[in-house]
Order: sequence, then structure tokens, then C-alpha cells
Amino acid sequence: MGNRVTNDPSISPNSSLMSNRRDLSNAKPIVHGLLRLTEPLIGPLMRLRQSRKDPSEIPVSIVIPVHPKDIAWARRCISYARKNVLHPIEEVLVVSRPDHGMDDFLKEVGARFVDESSVLPMPLDELKSRLTEHGFSHWNWIFQQLLKLSADGYAKSDHILIIDADTLLLRPRVFKRGNTLHQEFSHERNPNYLSAFSKLFGREEAHRFSFVCHYMFAERRILHAMKEAIKENTGKEWYDAIIDLAAPENWSEEELAQDPFNYFSEYEIYGLFCRSFYDEVNLTYFFNYGAEDYRPDSDDLGVYLKGLPSFYRWASFHSYYYSN
Repeated sequence: MGNRVTNDPSISPNSSLMSNRRDLSNAKPIVHGLLRLTEPLIGPLMRLRQSRKDPSEIPVSIVIPVHPKDIAWARRCISYARKNVLHPIEEVLVVSRPDHGMDDFLKEVGARFVDESSVLPMPLDELKSRLTEHGFSHWNWIFQQLLKLSADGYAKSDHILIIDADTLLLRPRVFKRGNTLHQEFSHERNPNYLSAFSKLFGREEAHRFSFVCHYMFAERRILHAMKEAIKENTGKEWYDAIIDLAAPENWSEEELAQDPFNYFSEYEIYGLFCRSFYDEVNLTYFFNYGAEDYRPDSDDLGVYLKGLPSFYRWASFHSYYYSN
């Protein structure tokens, strides 16, 4: 799994392989079951290997976008990141709205606050209005993604680790060493995201795997190059191009029929775009455990996480798991 995997130009968003949503999530229970069976034999070796990882000398800023209701999970996210990110951490940034209790939270976790309303070059109401005019109701999805892609404007470090607040890094991890990227891929496959890449950059850059992994290791130079490439192809500022891409005339009836319709992933387009900037890409599966069986009202989180096989590097506690 650790060998370098290169882009396969024979796979395009319009190929028959992509036209059927290649979602590997059906294989997820099988993979998890196999991991649990092999844990007694492989687990000790995995823990030994993880404990011997040498840190990288490349400093990072850690960025956590946080909704005020998710402060409890953000606290855990930051704690696990400080423990397991094997890079010098220059700063931790919490991107959110002003809220009662935010100051105490920031002091507790040692983070700097970034007001989400100051990040984009337009008021939130304008963003919402433009997406609504295009018939796209999930404007908050795009807002959060634009905040992440804007991290080069508010983070100090040239290397930026962006993590979803409900996702915990469970094992020691290096994301870049020298000019080698340690990139992770997931089982998700949304052909609309690949089509969006083609529309934004004027070229196809499909990959066998998805880079939607609930985190993103980004670099200032690559974010800048990506935004310039979007502007060169579309004639628009990068954020305008992404917003306008929501217009129905950009999509086929089949693409619009996706329920719910979603057309863009910041993790996917950056993951595809960034690969050519590195001497080598060490590609591995992200081994994220979707904690659907976690019971927030009764389970002890520490005990729960210790019960997971050692293969898992990440665990995600998405709110929709527990909404019913």
C-alpha cells in the first residue's frame, strides 16, 4: 500500500468506470471485519512501526474549521493532532464565528481565532444568495470549503494541515518529508467532483482513488498555483469560478439527479492538482474508521478508541451518525 501510485490517464470522468458512481463504501464492512480478525497478529507490529516513525522537520500550521456546536469535538481533534502530528506545530488556528465560550476554548487549547466572516472577499449573505440563485441549497457546504482553500491567506506556515473538527488523528503521522508527499486516499468516489476538476482546470486529472479523507495537507505555493490555474482557464477569480459552477447549465441531467446534488470537493480537487509538485508521492489508504457505532451518551471515548484495530489512523464522528 505504500508504493508510489501514478495518475492513470486512461481513466476519465466520462468513462464507463466513472459514469457508474464508483463508491467503494460497500466494501467498507468487509475491510473492517478483516482488520479486526488480523488485529491479534498484526496489531503489535503496527504499533511498533508507528512508534518508530521519525518526525519531519517541516513546520506546519494546523487549521480546524469549527461550528460553535462542535467545540467539544474540536477540543479532542486538536488534542489528538498535537499528540500525533510528527511535524513542528507553529500554530493551531480555529476558524469559526464569534460565540459565547469561544475565548475560554481558545485559551484552553492554545489556538488562534480566525473570524470566518473575514476570510472571503464577499459577505456570507452574497455567497448564500448567489448559490441559492443557482438552485444550490447547501450553500454552507461550499462556504466551509472556500474557508479551507483560503488558508494560505491566514496561516503563518507554508505548510498547512486542515482537519475536520469531528475527525481524530489516532496514530503518529508524517505528511511530508523532503519533497516526498505522504498522501492518503479513501473509498469514496463521486464523478461530479472529477467533472468539476475538468471544468475548473480545462483538463482531466482523474485518479483511481478519491482524496476525500476529512483532512488536507496543503502548501501555500500549491494553493496559489491552483487558484491561478483556475483563473487562467475560467477567466474568473477562483472563488467566483467555484460558486458559478453550481449553475444547472454546467451539469447534465444525470449529474443533477444525484441526491443530494453536490458538485465540488476541496479535498478532491486539491488532492488531484497537488501531485505534480512533488518528486514522489507515497500513496496509502487513509484507514479512517467511521464511528457510526459510537454512542455519545454512554460510551467512554478513550475506551472506545482503544478497542479499534491498530490499522486505523483516523476516526470520524460525523454528527449525522447520531442525529436520529
